[in-house]
Amino acid sequence: MLNFNNISQNTRRAIKNVNWLLLEKAVSMPLSLVISIVIARYLGPAKLGEYSYILAVVTLVTPLSVLGLSGLISRELINHPTDEAKIMGTALTGRLVGAVLTSLVLVLLAFALEFREPYWILIIALTQVLSFCTVIDFWLQARLQAKVSAVVRLSVLFLISLGKLFIVWKDLELQSLVYLYALEFVLLAFAYCFAYLVKGGSTNLRCDNQYFKALLSQSKWLIFSGIAAVVYLKIDVVMLRHLASESEAGIYSVASRISEIWYFIPTIVVTSFFPLLLKARKESLASYQQKLQKLNDYLFFLALSVVIIVILAAQSIISIFGPEYLKATEILKVHIFAGLFIFMRALLSKWLIMESLLKYSLVTQASGALINILFNVLLIPKYQGVGAAYATLISYAAASYFALFLSKDTRPMAAVMTRSICFPLRWLR
Repeated sequence: MLNFNNISQNTRRAIKNVNWLLLEKAVSMPLSLVISIVIARYLGPAKLGEYSYILAVVTLVTPLSVLGLSGLISRELINHPTDEAKIMGTALTGRLVGAVLTSLVLVLLAFALEFREPYWILIIALTQVLSFCTVIDFWLQARLQAKVSAVVRLSVLFLISLGKLFIVWKDLELQSLVYLYALEFVLLAFAYCFAYLVKGGSTNLRCDNQYFKALLSQSKWLIFSGIAAVVYLKIDVVMLRHLASESEAGIYSVASRISEIWYFIPTIVVTSFFPLLLKARKESLASYQQKLQKLNDYLFFLALSVVIIVILAAQSIISIFGPEYLKATEILKVHIFAGLFIFMRALLSKWLIMESLLKYSLVTQASGALINILFNVLLIPKYQGVGAAYATLISYAAASYFALFLSKDTRPMAAVMTRSICFPLRWLR
């Protein structure tokens, strides 16, 4: 566990940053859950499956818009604060290129896949171009200004939530939810740009082509690993839609929603402590290793706590969505165990960046994606949603833990994770 005695000023800032992000999620998580329940009860399993299918397809191509630059941008801003204008200008331009590329892919998918209304995807493709503005969030992260990010995201969340409640109240069609999803890209873009200007972000931005090429050469592994990551995160809904039914996809989406709603925790913790880990790595290898182990222990303990709570309350949680979703209880009891590896994976992703081992991000994520697809094909026809949950658990464990033992470069992190998994024995000792 982390020891908060005699901590430095920088650590206090990081903890304050974590607290702001946790406060944001303390508000957004229950709100999002309530809205999800309302939407699930309103649509029913079949329509919810169709809606979840659309969102899953969009999510599958989202890594193209990121271009693997997310973690690199934070690192560059922390290590080279005087080059902010060049870093931000280059990052924004790069993300714009990626967003346009993503939109083109979505246009192709709109006609290639089985959508009842292809133009819904076209509308999302048009508005998601503005997602390049979210790069400003990494600028805020580097400055440990989580308060601003929290205000931006909560403001947009409240507006979108009100919109969803209005749709239910007026008994509008499913397409209204799709339009609202597209509108969210627009609202976030304007909110982040406003925050950037208010907080004194550089307006003399410039794109350095050579610098962009250098960043892209580093991020090429992250681009493909990002694609692989969302494949084994969202491919289950897509495959359930094609191998089972829309209703099964809808039921599964309820279970996965409850399971995945906790995934914000490791992202917040690791993002806030990332600058401290970078600094520790420069100053003392021993201190760096110690902080790495403590942080991973903390993440595993949090994940295990979530698993125990959710398993005990699974049936009660699912019953809130309505009797037609009760089948999701068994799915949830399996799917929630994937969180043990997802929590530690958040730190692993940053560790690969710090150690310049980005190619292993692709190797591990790709292995997880392939394993997930394989087990989905084998298990969904017979076990449907429960089979998809087991496929997800197996793939997460393979990609985020077992694959690390295959190379001497990644075995140090495998050892860190193993010690965390065995933390009860270490605690007894």
